[in-house]
Amino acid sequence: MLKQLQIRNIAIVETVSVSFDKGFTVITGESGSGKSILLDAIALAFGAKASPREILRSGAQRGQVELLFDITALQDSQPLRDFLEVQGVSLLPDETEILLSREFTPGGSRSRINGTPVTRDVLEALRPWVIDLHGQHELTSLFQRDKQRAYLDAFGDASHRALKRQVAQAYDEWALLKRQLDTLMKNRQDIERQRDFLMFQLQELQEARLEDDQEDVKTRQELEILSHAERLIRISEQGANLLTEGDAQTPAVLDQLSFLQKKLSEGAVYDPALQTLSTQLDGAYAELQAVAGELSRYADRVEVHPDTMGQLSERLDTLEKLKRKYGHTLVEVIRRRDALAEELDFLESGEQNFQALEAAIAHKQTALQQVSQQLSDARRQLAEALKQRLLEQLQVLAMPGVSFDIDFLPISYSREGLEEVEFLFSANPGEPLRSLAKVASGGELSRFLLAMKVLTAGADGLLTLVFDEIDSGISGPTAKTVAEKLAALSKVIQVIAITHQPMIAAMGRQHFHVEKQVLQQKDGSETVQVLVHGLAGDDAQRVQVLSRLVSGMDSGDDAVEKFIRRLQADADQFYRQMEEYTVAS
Repeated sequence: MLKQLQIRNIAIVETVSVSFDKGFTVITGESGSGKSILLDAIALAFGAKASPREILRSGAQRGQVELLFDITALQDSQPLRDFLEVQGVSLLPDETEILLSREFTPGGSRSRINGTPVTRDVLEALRPWVIDLHGQHELTSLFQRDKQRAYLDAFGDASHRALKRQVAQAYDEWALLKRQLDTLMKNRQDIERQRDFLMFQLQELQEARLEDDQEDVKTRQELEILSHAERLIRISEQGANLLTEGDAQTPAVLDQLSFLQKKLSEGAVYDPALQTLSTQLDGAYAELQAVAGELSRYADRVEVHPDTMGQLSERLDTLEKLKRKYGHTLVEVIRRRDALAEELDFLESGEQNFQALEAAIAHKQTALQQVSQQLSDARRQLAEALKQRLLEQLQVLAMPGVSFDIDFLPISYSREGLEEVEFLFSANPGEPLRSLAKVASGGELSRFLLAMKVLTAGADGLLTLVFDEIDSGISGPTAKTVAEKLAALSKVIQVIAITHQPMIAAMGRQHFHVEKQVLQQKDGSETVQVLVHGLAGDDAQRVQVLSRLVSGMDSGDDAVEKFIRRLQADADQFYRQMEEYTVAS
């Protein structure tokens, strides 16, 4: 429930602080006294749009609205706690109050919940959890089909609300997959073009049959050898000849070594040290003999084949081309080939994912259709019960000839089900049913709203219900009935009503009277001050205020005062009867 409202430097209000009780609170005041500013301030605290320069009191540089709520009734509401948690507002397990504040300066506004800064959107989202404001302009919300559907759903029980949550969850799951599919569809053409290009690149690299990341170095070296094959053969043949054959002028190197070896062996007879040198020459002779063999074989191995050179040259060109396109080295080229294969595998799996996503959407859509149809069937059953109960309430509210029906208008899948709801209304017998928005007067709308609130009170978990002049267009017995309905509502939910009707004002268990005073300043200028007076149940000031509502004058007329006392007595008796009924039941 709303415990306290504080306003500082807003509109014509300098400072106002109002503490509310549970039950039924009435607010009275002359037209233009500032009582509607209280309702406007509540709306501002919940993020209503306003220009700071226009909303600030003249001459003020800072203004503020604060609302203190007792949320004991919602203490076990995990969704509310989760909502606040997401906004960075943590409630302790035993914490039962939340403080909303909104501060205005010429440059803008700042909002907080329990001291934590939040956006205006967060305040607007919080409002449906705790309070419902119904001013004259809010009555037009009854014309909105989504609001009418919400009233129908609010008439349902806990199982109906659970069904609504199932529909919302099923829709969210289906819609999420649909969005993913839409994204894939938009990108599919780009993906296909990308896949074609990647396949072309991968095919080019696979056809190259790259295995050795040093193939380019080896191929270039082999080409270099073949390009100089004749000279290399000549050099190797000359070397082999020098070692083994020699010529007419120069004996073969191996022959000379053999001759030297023989001489050293002869000298070793006289000096054993020469034998060591002879042994070393044995090793050198063997090595040179091996070199001579290799040179002979080298000449045989290196042969000039024009076809082989062409193939090697073509292969080297291919490798260099791939390096220019895909990397500076064959290591990078091979790495790019492997990456392309992986990327294509991913795209191919994406196509499989596309098909799997379509199948998942079909499955989710079937589930959504089933639960949405269940909700539609439940709504149609609920509509029959609501029609009967609402007509009973409206007849009590002096609308005996009223007719009412509910029309269902199909829509595509949504979080709210498969239909919009339209209330059809006729205030007089014999007149055809038409859209509520087209035929109901302001007074009829006020009573319609009250009847609906009586039937749905407490279903949405609201803490506070605020009416601004719901008594518009009614008087006499109807006003008395409205007063009793509001009082009965206050047993379930805190009710605050701004009223001009004495019967409704007398029914309030808490009564605030708003008045505007014009103060003369020392410099001769005038300022306006708004005062809010709390009136006790039967004090003279309350009698005076009620007298003004009855006759337009202060008390003094015995008949008026007697009438007021009768209203107060009737109110007391009504509350006693409610208490007795509650105890008996």
